[in-house]
Amino acid sequence: MNDLYRELHRWMAMPFDWTDANCAFCVADWIKQVRGVDPAAADRFTFADMASCQRATGFFSDPVGVFAERVEAAGLTRGNELKAGDVGILEVAGERTALAGVFTGSSWAFKGPNGTTTRRPDQVRVLAFWSVGYDP
Repeated sequence: MNDLYRELHRWMAMPFDWTDANCAFCVADWIKQVRGVDPAAADRFTFADMASCQRATGFFSDPVGVFAERVEAAGLTRGNELKAGDVGILEVAGERTALAGVFTGSSWAFKGPNGTTTRRPDQVRVLAFWSVGYDP
């Protein structure tokens, strides 16, 4: 099993938690594993639900901008060719809000209140993505 799938299995074993195990924090964990820096370090444990997340970060008003600020400060750059391990902000059919996810090479994976889920590329709209530099 490669590092990416090992990380996704770790996500599956964790219950969703707004304070430390939501879509953005799980993606930040992946970035930390690959790049050695946690882009969400300043945000962890600063909110406990969707409303306080919005107040603390503004994520639901500007998910791309909020995510970009953190991952670009961690050294990631906007991607131009999607590769396994890259991260992005997605609109997913059936979800109320944009989500942060990681591309597996064939699908997008994300952590949500209903667990860790994958969707095919034709089931999501990628708002923006960043290259993590993962080399399986």
